[in-house]
Amino acid sequence: MGSFFSLCYELSHPTENEIQKARYLVSEKKLQILGKSIDWPSQPTSYMTFQEVTEAVAMGRKLVVVGNRVCDVSEFQKDHPGGTGLIQSMIGKEPDTTLKAMSGRHTHTKAAKNLMDILTVALLKEN
Repeated sequence: MGSFFSLCYELSHPTENEIQKARYLVSEKKLQILGKSIDWPSQPTSYMTFQEVTEAVAMGRKLVVVGNRVCDVSEFQKDHPGGTGLIQSMIGKEPDTTLKAMSGRHTHTKAAKNLMDILTVALLKEN
């Protein structure tokens, strides 16, 4: 506009790459603001061996081992989309058994994996 009225001349325009970088930085800032408004679960600081998981299950706890995570599903099992029976069949099972069942039948959504983070009460420790 300024060049139209001869108020400025020899204007240079940024490259497409510079424009993309600016867009990226604006988006990143928005994501940082959004991230601060989300209640993120804290990482578990306790560890359990599989033997301790087995003992806790024998005493009535509803624990499912998913990879290296020990999840307490006592409150969640009634809400599990696959049904109560499916999640109950995984309580106290070896980690490999659980992972095989989860990967062989279906995949979990990112939201389901986020929920597993919330349900995690401990990390599995090698015996």
